[in-house]
Amino acid sequence: MEGGIALLVLKHYLGMSDEMLIHRLNTDWSMQMFCGLRLGSRQIRDKNLVSWWRSYLGRHLDISEWQRVLANYWRPWMEQRHITMMDIILP
Repeated sequence: MEGGIALLVLKHYLGMSDEMLIHRLNTDWSMQMFCGLRLGSRQIRDKNLVSWWRSYLGRHLDISEWQRVLANYWRPWMEQRHITMMDIILP
């Protein structure tokens, strides 16, 4: 599950499409390491991999609990704790 979360963090951080992210993951060893992979000469061919992880995490990850744990960990470094910011998906 950690690799899937890392994949979606990279997608958001780099602002890439799913296809572009897979291409970069196939060619960039540092991105592979961030996601806990080492492909070597192999390549990811499934263009739906990012979408699959997004759906899987949406079904299995308790976002409220995850936010609570992360907020408690990062609290000492957070300056404006009275502000809430999050991404939303519009239909």
